[in-house]
Amino acid sequence: MPNHRSQPLPEYYRLDGFTLIEMLLAIAIGAMLLSYGVPGWKDFVSNQRLQAAQSSLTASLAQARGHAIKKHVYVVICPGNAAGCSGGTDWDSGWVVFEDGNRNRRKDTDELLIAQESALGNGVQVRSSSQRRILRFTSLGFSPGSNASLWLCDERGQAHGRSIIVANSGRIRQQNHTARCR
Repeated sequence: MPNHRSQPLPEYYRLDGFTLIEMLLAIAIGAMLLSYGVPGWKDFVSNQRLQAAQSSLTASLAQARGHAIKKHVYVVICPGNAAGCSGGTDWDSGWVVFEDGNRNRRKDTDELLIAQESALGNGVQVRSSSQRRILRFTSLGFSPGSNASLWLCDERGQAHGRSIIVANSGRIRQQNHTARCR
């Protein structure tokens, strides 16, 4: 009769791994860490979207001012498309930069289109005051009229809003908080 004593398994048959309890504990800890990280990630993504929109608009303003100085012409930047300014205060649908040779603040067919930006999307809203729907730069880089502000907001409200301020001197600066978001 053969000996039925249990012999240890050879090394290649040994199965090392997690027990069911260890695996459930690891999943529970992972779920708790994920529940803490997801809200922070959402804020991070929203902040990046606002910052990207602010940077894009600031770059367009700087491009408009730089072109006006370099080419010694008047340049207009306004909400709209290649056909011209929309006349509104809603910049999140896109904006256009063009030379304004006859200084009528409208895009005429013979005037050079410098840049056009498309809609921002992702819930980012950009508004200007009703007094400054159009921003223009003179050949010396000034922005005549009162200081202009553009407000960037998302669904989180004013605590997370941003703004861009264009001074009469043409200086462009960014600000991280604005009370203009609802």
